[in-house]
Amino acid sequence: MNNDYVISELMISRLCHDISSPIGAVNNSIELINEGESDITEQAEILLRDNASDAIARLNFYKVAYGLSTYDIKDISKIREIVSDYFANDKLDLTWSVSDDSVNLKNIFVGGFTKLFLNI
Repeated sequence: MNNDYVISELMISRLCHDISSPIGAVNNSIELINEGESDITEQAEILLRDNASDAIARLNFYKVAYGLSTYDIKDISKIREIVSDYFANDKLDLTWSVSDDSVNLKNIFVGGFTKLFLNI
């Protein structure tokens, strides 16, 4: 089998796996809201909001990591925001050791460094 297809299949499997959990939780939240019990409805709305945000953060991360949108980013703070949002619900402490103004984006985007960084 062609290696390009294997890599594509692995990437799509990863994307689907990471997106299916928050989308499934959104679906379950909607079902709970439709049941109409007031104490469950409030918890379901929180679950719905959190998981919708998680799905959006994951999609934004993948768009930059695997798509063509990397070159639309004009400053490092946007990359920091996307990565921080992606890991917001994980048990990972993300520490940035560079300030936003100390990074020259022209150097980062040369050779796809941002894509490499986000794919680690």
